[in-house]
This record gives sequence, structure tokens and C-alpha cells, in this order.
Amino acid sequence: MSTIEEVSQTKRKIALEIPVEEVKPVFEEAISSISKGLKLKGFRPGKIPRGVVLKQCLPQIRNYLIEKLVTPEVYKGLEEHSQFPLNNPTFESLDINEDQPIKCTAFYDIYPVFELPPLEEIELTRYNSYVSDDEIQAILEDLQQKQATVKTLEEDRPAENGDLVDFSFTVFHDDRQVSLKKSDNTSVTLALGSQQVTVMPEIEAALFGMKIGETKDVPLTMPENTSYKNIAGKPVTFKITVNSIRMRDLPPIDDEFAVDTSFSGVTDLKTLKDYIFIELQKNKEDASLQRLHNDLLYALSEKAVLEVPESLLQAETDAAVERYKKNLSMNSDSSIDLNQYVTDGVIEALRRKAESSIKSTLIMNKIKSQFDIAITDEEIDKELMNLAYVTGQPLDVIKKFNDQNSTNYQSIKNRIEYKKALDFVCAKAKITEADQAVNLSLPADQEDLTARLLRDLEAETEPQPDSADISQADSESSHSPATEGQDPEPQIP
Repeated sequence: MSTIEEVSQTKRKIALEIPVEEVKPVFEEAISSISKGLKLKGFRPGKIPRGVVLKQCLPQIRNYLIEKLVTPEVYKGLEEHSQFPLNNPTFESLDINEDQPIKCTAFYDIYPVFELPPLEEIELTRYNSYVSDDEIQAILEDLQQKQATVKTLEEDRPAENGDLVDFSFTVFHDDRQVSLKKSDNTSVTLALGSQQVTVMPEIEAALFGMKIGETKDVPLTMPENTSYKNIAGKPVTFKITVNSIRMRDLPPIDDEFAVDTSFSGVTDLKTLKDYIFIELQKNKEDASLQRLHNDLLYALSEKAVLEVPESLLQAETDAAVERYKKNLSMNSDSSIDLNQYVTDGVIEALRRKAESSIKSTLIMNKIKSQFDIAITDEEIDKELMNLAYVTGQPLDVIKKFNDQNSTNYQSIKNRIEYKKALDFVCAKAKITEADQAVNLSLPADQEDLTARLLRDLEAETEPQPDSADISQADSESSHSPATEGQDPEPQIP
């Protein structure tokens, strides 16, 4: 006989009692099984008295009964009460005696049962996709930089703004040279004035005014987020040497320049500006929708009375910590103990992210089930056609690949469902149209719930066929006049 007690939104307690007549035969079975392999001085194998076995092997007998009798009865009780635990039940109390019924209680987690807040009360702001002339001009100037011709500096003058400076470096800490990984390139080319994020500003400032062959010591403090954790936040000295200086000759922004960009359909400067406008506007429309979905998930998470199952949260946090350590190992000396960098603060930050991600997933699943969000074959075909376009593969190849990979195909369906569910809720929410245009880059400290939700689904998706073609397609798309994303963290140098 078993009973279920609600402890919290996500935790339940099962209490059960196993009659003594069911306990005794398993108890005897345990003694018999254990005694066969038991070796005690003064006794022949298999001939050890029952009382001796009972006295010497009580923990083993207890474990035997838990495995063979108690655990099956717990799961039988859970099934009788239509309970679906997320984790193995943890025993709170368990009394085992051969002459008495077994009484036990155990805790387990379940998915929370919760209500969505009134969708009509969700207030959101949708930013517009307005493209200014200044933004178009900025893209033109960026393309101009890319088309610049480069020539080696012949005159003996110091490096100045706009020059391409090739320099090499070594790093010292406490007057000792820091050992860098073989994969690190200690020779760097920098366009002065570009404020390249992978080069620390102190080094770029020092390069101004230097001549070919000149060496200079640059003292600075390494950033805390450097991949070289042994010198993170510590004072170091970069010894930099200028190897060469080259000048950039910028072409005029005219019709010839426009044709040389090689963008599809561009025949003169006007059509290039039109092309830039369309691409920028499309990127802003996508960013506006993503921002809207992101704000929606925040609002739902804030208003929904929702508890995250502890076992699920702990498992996701543990996985995040392992990913964090793996990332550190790729950028650190193998002799360094990475555990020293997995501080309580790091774990807590990863735990908060995990909790936010799980909440978002639970909310989206609730929306899908409550409102019967389903996708059509036409929507799936449209997504597969998009994959075919992005990868440059024939549609029938994409379809055949996904037909043979059910997990991959299901992940694609899940992504479509999530996006459709988000659009469904947005249609019910109160949306204010903002005069302000959307920013193509989210702040570094703003969590993108939508992207993270879809990223988790992407992790389940296998690569589409012919990765070489995919890489080529991605490479070509990177030449688009406008791209989204955040800058990488500064690294050495």
C-alpha cells in the first residue's frame, strides 16, 4: 500500500508499507545468495550459519532487499498513482527487519503543474526596422576599407592612423617570460585606429609612432576574462617589435567601386545602396522579432508561478560547469588545475542561467500543449527548403538525410513549434510600436532566452550533408553588408 504527498510544486513524497509475508522470502533469498560467495575463516564456503551471515552482512542484506523488493515496490506505487518522476526517488527513511513490514518514504521530482499568466496582460514593445542614411554610409565605408589596396611603406616614418602594422610580441610576468600555447600566433597585423577587440588598447596605443624594427615595453594588467587564467588580472609586460608597416589606399566610393563588391544585382552605386538598405532592413526585422520573443519569455517567466525541479536544475548546472571547464581547457595550459577557476560565483551564475533556460522550456511546452500548437507538412517543407538554400544542397538530399535521422528531424520540428508558439503568444499580447529602431547588437549582459532555447534544440540537430558546402555558404554569407552578434572577448595580445 502506498500514498503520495505533495511537498511542493515539483516535489512529491511516496510512503509505502510492504507486508512481512512479502519481506520474509526475499530476506531469506538475500541470506542464501550472499552466503554462497561469503568467505569467513573457520567456515566452509556455503556452510556458514545463518546467524553468522546475518550478523556479518547486514548492510549487504539491506542493499539486496532495496534492489530486489523495495525499489520495485516504490515504482509500482508510482505507477499506480500515475506519477512520472524526473529522478530516482531518494529514501528519507527505510526500516528493514526480517520479522516486520518494511516501511519507507522517498522523495522525487516531477514537472511542475502551473498556469500561464493571462496572455492578454503581457505588455511588450516592438522596435522598428528603420534604416538611416548614416548606417548605409557606415557600411559603404566598411566595404571601402575591405577593398583598399595595400602597399609597403617605403619612407622612414612612424606608424600612423590607418596603417597596417605587423608586430611580434612576448609576454613577461614577474620578469619571467610567459609560456604561450603553440597554437597562439605571436605575430599580429593590426589596422591602427580600428580598435580591434582582440588587441588590447594599451598595445594599439603604443604602436602609434613606432618605426620598423623598433621595440617597446608595454606594461598593462591582463583582463580577468583572458583564456590565460594563470595571469588573469595580473600585471604583465608586453615586449612588442614592429616588423613592417603598410599603407592602405582607399578606392573612391563610386559606380566602379559598387560593381567590385560583387553583390548580386549590383550594377552601380545606387543599386549597391539599395542592396545595403534591403539587407540592413531584413537584419533589423529579424532582430526586432528576436527581441520581441526574448522580452516575451522574460515577461512570462516573471509572471508565471513556476518552480524548477531541483534534480533537473542540478543536472543542467553540472552540464554547464563541465562545458565551462572544457572551454577553459581549450585555452589553458594542461598543467593548470581548472577546478580553481570554477568558483562558487561561477557556479551560481551558471545555475541562474540554467534555471532561466529550464523555465523558458517549461513555459514553451505549456503553451504548445494548452493551445494545441502544431505544425503542418507545408511548414516543415518550408524549413527544409531554407536548409537546402543555406547549405547549397538539393532539396531531395536534405529530405533524404533527415528521413534517415529521426532525432535530427524531430529537432527541426521542435524549432518550428517553438517559433510558432512564440508568434501565437505575441499575437495575444499588448504590443506597443516604438519609434526607436532596434539595435542589431544586444548588450553583453542581456541574456537572450530565445537564442538559448533554440541553441539547446540546435545541439540535438546533426549537421546537414556535405559540411564543406555548408562552410562555404556560411563564408559567403559573412560578406553580407550587415551582420549581428557580439564581439569576442579580448585575448592575447
